[in-house]
This record gives sequence, structure tokens and C-alpha cells, in this order.
Amino acid sequence: MTAHPVKTMTFEGLLACVDRDSLAEAPQNFPPMASWPEFGDTKKTKTAWARSLKSDDGRKPVVYVHVPFCETLCRFCGFYKLPVAPGALDRYLDALEREAGMFAPLFKGRPLRFLCIGGGTPSLLTISQLERLFKILRACFKITPETRIAFESSPNTLDVAKLACLKSAGVEWLAIGVQSFDPVLLKGLNRRQDPAQTIEAIKQARKAGIKQVEVDLMTGLPGQTEKSFLSDVRKVAALDVERVYLFDFQPRRGTSAGGKGGSLQGRELEDARAWRRRGMDILLNKGYEMCCGHWVYKRKGDCWPYSYDQGEEGSYSVLGLGPSAVSYAMNAARYRNVSDERRYESELAGGRLPAGTGCLISKKDEMANFILLDALQRGQVDKRAFRGRFGKGLTEAFPREIGRLLTGGILADSGGALMVSDRERAIVELRRALYSPEAVRRLEAVYGRLSGDGAAANGKATTVFNKAAGTVYECRLYVGNALDRLLYGRGAAGPEKPARELLLELMKAAGAGRAEALLFSGAAVPGELELAAVRYAGKAGFKKVSLFSELPADIRFFASLKAAGAAEYFFRFEEALSPELIDKVSAAAAAGLRVRGVCVLKSARPGPLLAAIKKLSKAGVRRFMLAFPEGAGNIKVAYSALGPLIKAVSGLTAAGAPKIEFLRVPLCGLYPRLELSADCLRAGAGDARESGGGGAVKPQLCLYCRLLLKCPGPARGYVEKFGTKGLKVIK
Repeated sequence: MTAHPVKTMTFEGLLACVDRDSLAEAPQNFPPMASWPEFGDTKKTKTAWARSLKSDDGRKPVVYVHVPFCETLCRFCGFYKLPVAPGALDRYLDALEREAGMFAPLFKGRPLRFLCIGGGTPSLLTISQLERLFKILRACFKITPETRIAFESSPNTLDVAKLACLKSAGVEWLAIGVQSFDPVLLKGLNRRQDPAQTIEAIKQARKAGIKQVEVDLMTGLPGQTEKSFLSDVRKVAALDVERVYLFDFQPRRGTSAGGKGGSLQGRELEDARAWRRRGMDILLNKGYEMCCGHWVYKRKGDCWPYSYDQGEEGSYSVLGLGPSAVSYAMNAARYRNVSDERRYESELAGGRLPAGTGCLISKKDEMANFILLDALQRGQVDKRAFRGRFGKGLTEAFPREIGRLLTGGILADSGGALMVSDRERAIVELRRALYSPEAVRRLEAVYGRLSGDGAAANGKATTVFNKAAGTVYECRLYVGNALDRLLYGRGAAGPEKPARELLLELMKAAGAGRAEALLFSGAAVPGELELAAVRYAGKAGFKKVSLFSELPADIRFFASLKAAGAAEYFFRFEEALSPELIDKVSAAAAAGLRVRGVCVLKSARPGPLLAAIKKLSKAGVRRFMLAFPEGAGNIKVAYSALGPLIKAVSGLTAAGAPKIEFLRVPLCGLYPRLELSADCLRAGAGDARESGGGGAVKPQLCLYCRLLLKCPGPARGYVEKFGTKGLKVIK
């Protein structure tokens, strides 16, 4: 393990180093690759695989073969690659045959889910070498008609005969790494590629009968322009391939172009994302469907085989063959082969497996990995799926960690799932909470000692919105527990903040220029603590203070709340209203408070909900927020079902009608009635890049986050960052 000594650093800085040195597009697996110690032990590797294959409930594994050789070394590539030399490919196949042969007895009879061959440039192999490669793999592993076989290629190494060979070998998923059609740009990146030949290779792949063809394009390349990139997208759109992958350039440690920060920074990053959004719109207008914000597909292009563990279908093992290939033996180990072709060959020639760095993994590690993948890539962690795999609940497995994440506003309990409430902070805080002390110590040994509290979870829950947008923004300071717990009715308050700590936080937020404060209380019955918090907020300098809480036991609370300095009171309601609730709401309005009702939508039926709103309006409620819980555990409301409700709400235009807003509904779902959005007050996060319902709409100006596979709603500060121009309907 190579050390990069740093005197001290923050935990965020440590994670930045981890991300910089990870493989491009690698998921947030645990333990992180940068923490893996030396692993090279053949017996340990085989024992781990035997344990994995015995304990994985018969899941079909994946085999990934890394072919590291290239004609030239492209400056944008961060994977392990080598310039091809005479005899190198045949020596590589000799070594690969030994490696696959050593695993063959372990995998005997186990059918493969996917067989993925990448690099490097595996299409450099001659036809006879390709035939030998597939012969080796079929001799050592059970490849069935259901096994999806994927193959990566470079267009200048494909011809009619080679494509016919791939087709006959069972390849039905062919990725063609075009990256760009701009010859000047390609030359600067040390890539030999003729644009006309590239287009012909794509057409020939279709003629060869390969069912799924993917074209990869990159955005944000050094020297690239928007005009050049969009020209590339239009060329690909005209070719009608099954999948197009728009990949952001990532200047990793292994690249020789751009910086080495792990991702583009500042204006370069914003430009790359803006170009990708516009490229997506071109492709969507050609009939493609979008997934993940980075690729689009037609026909069955969304079923592409993956060669790494990203938690799909409950996770499955991945056996990596070849130098630098990464393996995941489910329930047992993660490791990476040596990144040195000569050492790879010599280890296998000596009868040893070429594992370089890696670690054995425990059940606790697997549980942490499950949470990280689901939370950071899908926006929520399904409780039932977690219990089904591990035999215990999330809070049983990580009671303190989950507790801190809930009270800190990172996660919210929606009943059937833990949802990511604050996307931006979750990227750091989930890893801070779930990285084991051992993993952190290993990372410190590589990158440097942590300063301050290091990896300790801080539990703070302060979110500040941009006041300049001219609407009600909040400085979220919890008296008890998070907004989502209050919305979804999941129990009583968490630990209360001492008065002095609460006052200091309020003063700090007010000192940062925030004029308004919305205080959330998770207490079952609000009382003196809430009144004290409101008074403190006034003393701290806030011009407007509001409280969101359960209804009090005594209606005299509202007069006290008004006297303490509160301007507005938020309460939760459902379609069925009790006389007691009506009386208490009337008392709040009579006390001089502006009253706002918040309802979590358990259905999108306009009738009962509007009837409840009209009754509450008569009681003095002038504003309403309707919280949309799509994907929240047992509560399911489709985007498309919101249409009639939004239309009905929009019809309440009479003078004196209450103001109604939607909480956690992406702007795309409200288009063109964008003024109905109340997302400046919600605790969710995401990017609104996928609307997910028939007749829904897509903003051109979204695609904010690159990790989530399912969008739970718009990102914090969405309107300020992306505006509202360019919204259009998806047909």
C-alpha cells in the first residue's frame, strides 16, 4: 500500500482522497478499496471463495475479465492499461488460463449471471486469440444461454470478421468506446480513431446481429467544447443504438489529463453537467428513455450486465480475472489482483493466485455496504430487504449510528424504509457513521492522521438556505427530532438540546445572515422547551420564527407561543378530521398565529383531501403543504396520479382561497404550476432528473447528482441553482 503522508486532515478530506483514488464510476463499497492491506495468499483467496459460494443462497455470480492492453494509452483513462508489445497477448492468455483453471473446481456447476470482458482494449485480440479466450472461459465456468455476455471494444479494432467472431462466441452486449468524434480533441488525448471508421464499425455491429450495442461518449474532456460534444451526441442519436452512455471525465490518479482531484471542479464540472443535460434532451427527443442520469436506452438496453457490486438484486459475487481486476466474494472477501502484468504472469506461473490488496469481510461489513449502496445510489434503504438478507433490523444492526443519522436529519424513517433526507451531507455523514474504526485507521495510514473528532459522528442538523430567492427559507434547528419523523408519525422526540446549546446554534445561524427560523419539534406534546426555543430565536436576531410540532394538549399553548414571538404555526393533519383538531386549529388562529397545515399524501384522491382543506380553511388555516412520499416504504403515490390533484388545487383561485403548496414534489411533477412547490421547506434531497410516471415532465436543467439511481425529489436549492427555464413534457 502506497502512503501519501499528510500531517492532519478532516474526515471530508480523507474521503476526497478515497474518491480520487477509486476506480472511475466505482460504487461506494465498504470497506473502501484504499483501506485494503496486502492480501496475496492463495489459500486465503480460495477459502474465501469456498465460504462465499456456500453461503450466498445459490446466487448466480459474475465473472469479469480485465484485458489491460491498448494500442495507445488514452490520457483520460484511469484504469490499469499497458501498451501492447509483441507476444504480450499470448502470454496474458497463458496466465489467464492458469488463473481461471484454479477457480474452475470452486465454480463447477454454478451458472454465471454475467460474463463481462473489459479493459484496456479487449478487441485488440485477434480472432484466434478471441476464440482461445472464450474457449478458456467456457471450459472453466458454466456459461448458459441465460448468461449475458458483455464485451468492451474500441471502434478502430473492429471489423466485419471480428464482429462475426464475437457474435458466434455469444456476445450480445457490445460496448463501443467512442468517447468523441472530434479528431482534434482525440489527437490531443492520444487516441487513434477515425470518425468515419467509427460510424462504420457501429453499423457493422448491428449488421453482425449483435442485439445490444452501446456507444460511450465523454463530457468535460480537456479541450472539449459544448458544440463538439453536442455534435457527437447527434451523430450517435442518428445511429439508433440500444444504449448511449454519457460519461463525465474523472481525472483520477491514473489519468494524465486534467487535475487529479477525483472529479472535475468548479466551472468545468458545471459545464460538463450542462452539456450532458443538453445531450440527454437530444437523445430523449429521439425516443430514448433515461436511467441514472448518465445513460439512455431503447429496447432492452436497460438490462446491461454490470461487472461490479452495486447492490442490485440483493447483491451477487463478482470474480475478477486478469491484472488489476477487482473481486467481491459475497460474505467473505474483497480484493484486487496485482496491477502489474509481469508479476501477474509470474505469480500464476508459480501456481499462486495473483491477489494483491484486499480484506476479509464480516457480516457487519456487509451490512454497512448494503446501507451505503442503497442510501447513496437509491436514496433509501428498504427495511424488509435488509432484514431478509441479514436476519435483523437496521436499528438492531447499527443502533447508535442509525440513531445519530435520524436525529441529525441525514436519514428519515418512513415506515418501510430509511430515506435519505439530506443528500449533500449524506455523502459524508453516512460514511462517517458506518466506516469501522479499523477501516479509518487503515485510511489514516495511507493518507494522514485525522484532525479534531475525526470519524466521530457529530449529530448536527443545521441546514441553511439561500435567503435571496425571496421565499420562506429555513434554518433547521431541531428541538427534538427530524421533520420526517413528525411527518410520518414515527414516535416521540429524540434527545433534547440543552438550552445553552440551542441558543448558541440559533445565534450562529442568525449571525450568518439568516432572517427566518423554522423550528421542528419531535415531542409528542409540545411545551416549555418549544416556547423557550422560540424566545431564544427572537433574542438571537431572527425577524420571523415559526414552529412545527404536534398539537398541544392545552389550547392556551398558542397564546403563549404568540407571546414568545412566534409568527407561524405548522401542524400535521390527515383527510379525516376530528372535532378536537378543528377546535385546536381555531384556537391557534384566534391567538393571532398564521397557521399552516401539512398533510402526507396517502392517496392522490382530490375529493376527500380538498374537503378537509375547506374545513380547515373555515377554522382559520390559510396555507397548506401536501407532502409527497413516493417510494416511502408502504406509502405509494405515483407521480402520474398527482395530475388530477394538482389540477384540482389549481382550481382554487377564488378570492380568499387558501394557498396550497406541494412538499417533496419535483418541479417536473408540478410543471407548469411551479409556484405550487414548497420544497424550500422540506428535508429531502435528490435531483429531479427522473420523473417516473406516464405524462410526467422532465426539466432540462436537472441531473444534479451522479450517484442516485432513483430520484427522490429535487436537490436543496434547486430553483436557485437550475432556474425554471426549459421545462418540457416527456411524451
